[in-house]
Amino acid sequence: SGSGAWANAATAMAASSPELPITQHAAAILRKVEGNRVTLLIGATGCGKSTQMPQILREHLQMSVLCVQPRRMAVVAVAQRVAEELNVHLGGKDVGYHIGGACTAQLERTELLFVTAGIFLEQLKCKGAAAVKFYGAVIIDEVHERSCENDLALACLMQLILSSKELKNLKLILMSATADVRRYAHFMRPICGDDGTPAVYALGESSKIYNITQRFLTHAMAEVGYTTAPRTEAFARHDRASMDCLCELIEALTPKLIQKTVKEDGLGRSVLIFCPTYSMIEQLHGMLKLALPAIPIYVLHSSIDMDESMAALQGEDGAPVRVILATNVAESSVTIDQVTHVIDTCRSCEIHWSPETGDSAPHIVWTSMAQSTQRMGRTGRMNDGTVWRLVEASWFHAFPAFETASMQLQLLRKETLLLTCASTPRLNATRSVLASSLDPPDETVVHLAEHYLIGCSLIVSTATRRRVSAHATHAPTPLGKLVDALPVDLQLGQLVLYGALCGVLDEAVLLAAILTTQPLVLKREPNEPQKYEALVARYGPASASLHSKTRADSFTEDELLANLAAYLSFARWQADVQQLRGARQHVTDSGGGMLTGTRLKLHGLKRRPELNGETVLIGEYDHVAATYSVMLNSGERIPVSRAHLRESEAEWCRTRQLSHTAILAVARTAEHILNTFYRASPPLSKLNLDKRTSRPAPNERDDDGGDGALFSLFVLPQTESLLRTLLQTLRPPKGGAALAPIGSYGLHKPCFFAQRDCCNHTGCPFSHDGLHKGPLCKFAAKGICRFGTRCRDRHPRSTAVYPKSVLVDALQEQVQRGFSDRMGLFVSSEEVGADFSGELPNCLPPVDYLGYESVLLLGEGDFSFAASLVALLDQSRKRATSRNADALLQASAVVATALQTQAEAIAAHPCRARESIQAVRDAGACVLFQVDARALDAAFWAKLPRAHRQPHCIVWNMPFDGVEQPWPNELLMRGFFAAVLRSADSWLASAAEHDAFPFQVHLTMGMNQFSDWNLLCVADHYFLELLGIHAFDASLYEKYTPVRHQSDVPFEVGQVRTYVFFFNVERLQAASAANDASPMDTRS
Repeated sequence: SGSGAWANAATAMAASSPELPITQHAAAILRKVEGNRVTLLIGATGCGKSTQMPQILREHLQMSVLCVQPRRMAVVAVAQRVAEELNVHLGGKDVGYHIGGACTAQLERTELLFVTAGIFLEQLKCKGAAAVKFYGAVIIDEVHERSCENDLALACLMQLILSSKELKNLKLILMSATADVRRYAHFMRPICGDDGTPAVYALGESSKIYNITQRFLTHAMAEVGYTTAPRTEAFARHDRASMDCLCELIEALTPKLIQKTVKEDGLGRSVLIFCPTYSMIEQLHGMLKLALPAIPIYVLHSSIDMDESMAALQGEDGAPVRVILATNVAESSVTIDQVTHVIDTCRSCEIHWSPETGDSAPHIVWTSMAQSTQRMGRTGRMNDGTVWRLVEASWFHAFPAFETASMQLQLLRKETLLLTCASTPRLNATRSVLASSLDPPDETVVHLAEHYLIGCSLIVSTATRRRVSAHATHAPTPLGKLVDALPVDLQLGQLVLYGALCGVLDEAVLLAAILTTQPLVLKREPNEPQKYEALVARYGPASASLHSKTRADSFTEDELLANLAAYLSFARWQADVQQLRGARQHVTDSGGGMLTGTRLKLHGLKRRPELNGETVLIGEYDHVAATYSVMLNSGERIPVSRAHLRESEAEWCRTRQLSHTAILAVARTAEHILNTFYRASPPLSKLNLDKRTSRPAPNERDDDGGDGALFSLFVLPQTESLLRTLLQTLRPPKGGAALAPIGSYGLHKPCFFAQRDCCNHTGCPFSHDGLHKGPLCKFAAKGICRFGTRCRDRHPRSTAVYPKSVLVDALQEQVQRGFSDRMGLFVSSEEVGADFSGELPNCLPPVDYLGYESVLLLGEGDFSFAASLVALLDQSRKRATSRNADALLQASAVVATALQTQAEAIAAHPCRARESIQAVRDAGACVLFQVDARALDAAFWAKLPRAHRQPHCIVWNMPFDGVEQPWPNELLMRGFFAAVLRSADSWLASAAEHDAFPFQVHLTMGMNQFSDWNLLCVADHYFLELLGIHAFDASLYEKYTPVRHQSDVPFEVGQVRTYVFFFNVERLQAASAANDASPMDTRS
């Protein structure tokens, strides 16, 4: 039952990867899988488990396979590698991936789907057993990684397998190089059937490709000439003195290893150093820069733009040898070519949370044996290697075998809320599911998490209401359901909702996305704090320069606001211009075509590395192969994928010290948050649109302005005050006070903001008595406090004067009161339907088209809507007075169109098409056929009478590409929006002033379609902003029934709304002016 891509997959796999040990064990592994429900597969790093096992299982089972990875980076990398090996397009029905904010798959129809543990957990929560019933096997890779998401996803899957007959044939494969086999085998027994034991297959020594030599502290000290005693005592602790000793040893050892590498292994090799903290990375970076001035040193850390570092590590920098400083991010999700030496400090940083206070504190601890094995596995993949463990062998062998599970360290608030919101009764028994995990959390931690969520009004006890299930002790509130659905943590979820309450939803979402993704938009290079502070001062508000000197608590907010402005500068001065150029070139698929005709640099080519850095002319885009034909300077043409072209956007970011990787990640995350919010479409969404704050008009760049000049181009003073207040809600209280839930303070309790030393409320009505009056932090006074807002001592207060605002005062009062008395704001429209007349309406009344001057109807399959509209016009005209009748829409100002020919439309809709078409024509309206909504070009407008060539309203009811998957429909809408943009662009060019441009786009569709097709963000790409969400009442149009354009069969799309968009004319004109002022000088 498989497709052609799988016909000879096993043979092709063995031929393409004969060096991978996993391929030699495929038959034996499949025998284990065939005879057992659960299989534990243990093999050394680099043996091919992640890339080959999904292909082996898909070919053998002839069913789709779901592969779960712990990290986003691993999901994308493995999916790309598998698609490359199978020679198929990534994102089709063969191979795809799904990570937060990005999906390149047809989900259940994709035969090999790679997802993060977080996405997998979310799917299990929402769909239960239906999330995996289409798959023949589920692979949990890197099962040794003990994140909360990994452990909870496995516990939930086990609960569903135990309770669902639909999953009786599902195969579960757990893979790792270092997992605790005995514990996992015992843990999985309940779902293993009659024999009660999972199968275990260990590849053993045969899974290693190259030899790895292990060295310890005494060897390292001998290598650099240290005496073994008494200095070894200095390495036995985790204090600052011990870290200094480690740095000194590494500083002396690294040059020795580089000399060995060059002499014994040749050029292009790397030395990888694992450090427990970023502060140690910075310290080592400074020391090695002085010791090895000619050697490039790269950093792999979540706060660093890893894409740029990884590009250099693939050999693009041409360096003879490299040094890489990394934290545990490089343990198992990053493949680095040709690492010859690994220096392992055998330390890692764990974040411990206090359930009582909510505070977190970093602790440096010894790594586990499993972590050390993973680090060792970074070498020995493409060559022999050596691992230098900077501990005594006796210490090392006393290390714990495995790392502490995150469930033992975390507060579990997000996880508790997630389970409470689960759609399946088996999963929303929160305490039972958590207790069934591999390392159950302490019951006290779960109780405190529930208490915190109740204080935030996110859940309620079921003792006071009807039980949701027999085992559930709590149920989510409407607020809890909405916060849980948002792909951010609890505090950021509430920040987003408070932002919507005061009309700054878009900015609040961007701030939440910036805080969720890593790295930040502003690049922060190691050991260059002054450069970073200069970036914050350049992009941040006017107060940023002052706060950076005193290290006031407000500097943290300044940093985030500066990152927001930097993102917005990219969106306006790069993304807008690129989108306008693409639309003018009729390029609507973001996957390719937009670069044709430009000159860009090649990078990342492995087969022809000598071409990296060469500027080439970009030719036509091949949509089948997903490559561009590029012309080299020699005249030769070669196919190149977009990933190997350094685009102007990335270069623009590089020259301004912005992270292009971070900008793209923020955009994806923000899209995900907004889509989730508008899928629920609670009354709060309408309230935000009603209160939406004004924004500065798009302006030309002002790089030479003073402090705050750039920031003021994107954020008005009142908006800045609101955003700063929102960010202050993230501060912990001073003096070590317990972190009480937002909204639990109440009217008669201490002021929430005063406890954080940031209350600016005019005449604050809340108590400021008994607040923290501790000593002033001496480090903050010097501008060097490393704890920032989490410091227990007082920091200097901001001396900046922010404008007093009634809105800010109202926001502070709302935070103090919480949302417990405004729960109706968060009720999903799916639950209550369209409400436009109640106390808390979630939408506007249905659109009254009678008040428009002219209307263009697209996609009229059977023309029943057009016929109903002209009939409604006739009835209204008869009831109206002669004076009012003149103000109504004239039937002659209506243009109704269809994609088909007239004969095809009548044949597809024999019941009513002929009658409807005739009724529309008899009323005096214009009827056109073979009109593609993606091709509203000059030729189309020329067909229309002059009065119809600039309609005041374009209406498309129930757009549909013909398939259920989101991506084809999103492409359809991209094409439509681009066509409308081209029309608006040409109309603006000939308009005297844009005030005479009352142009709207109306799309009527299901709320789920609106979110699944990413329409809010797609519209924004094409300069369209959401004006309002209206109810859609089909009963107002007596003759109208939604049907497919190919037949008269009605269809159900769920809750339907009309989404009204308008053009941001000033933004479009600014992009057009920027494009005209700096046209592509790279074009041929």
